[in-house]
Parts: sequence; structure tokens; C-alpha cells
Amino acid sequence: MEPSIDHNILKLLGLIRRKYVSSASDFQPMDLAQKAHFFTLDTITDIATGAPIGDLEQDVDVYDYLKISADALSIRSMIASVPAVQNFLQIPILAKRIFPNADDKDGLGKVIGYICYGAAALVSVTDLILKGCSDESLRKVCIR
Repeated sequence: MEPSIDHNILKLLGLIRRKYVSSASDFQPMDLAQKAHFFTLDTITDIATGAPIGDLEQDVDVYDYLKISADALSIRSMIASVPAVQNFLQIPILAKRIFPNADDKDGLGKVIGYICYGAAALVSVTDLILKGCSDESLRKVCIR
């Protein structure tokens, strides 16, 4: 785990040195909050799958995770504050169509899919059995 974190810290520092070092005549602003999100997503996916998503490498929100999360904030707030809406959205057939899943093409669902499918490819059946989790149960968790 520590080598993945160290590797992504070096990628973040490399990105800052490559694109965001200012001089007296050339100011290069950087959104540190965005880069922290990039670092976090790349580090988590690197640890989970053995390969980062690539936000730091490309200096872009590769799967629009941050944009979609920000856009959905007001909707999540409304859902959290209205119990009737919460109950309505817990109907399984609606939840499957509304909430992110591993087969989405972008956003949280894409990140979930990246982690789940990457983890399934990296983890042997023996490891799953030792952890008390079958390969099938991992698939169910990732695909639902």
C-alpha cells in the first residue's frame, strides 16, 4: 500500500512541477482541491486494482467523477431531507436505474466498475475464500 501512495505523491509533485510552477512573469494558478481529489482517486484505485485511473497523469477528471458528484449534490441533499423520497428510491427496480453501478460509462459508477473489475482480476479465489467471500459474492456486490 505504501509504495502506491508514494508513487502517487511523486506523480502529484511531478504534475505540479510540470504545469503549475509560476515565475515572476508567468503566473500558473492551480486548484489544489481538484488535485487532492485526483490524488485520492488515483491512490485508491491504484491500491485496489494495481493501476490508477489516470487523473494525475492527464490532469483531468477522466471519468467526470468530480463533475457528476458536484452536479448531484443538490439532489442528494433533497433526498436526504425528505423521508418519502428516500422510501420511494429504495424500491429495487428504481434503485437499479437511478443509482450508480459498475456498468456506467462515467462518474461514480465508472469508478466503481474500475475498482470492482480490477479487484476481481487481481484477487485470487483462494484469497476470497480466506477472507470469507466467494468470487460470486464479489461479483454481486460490484454489479448490483
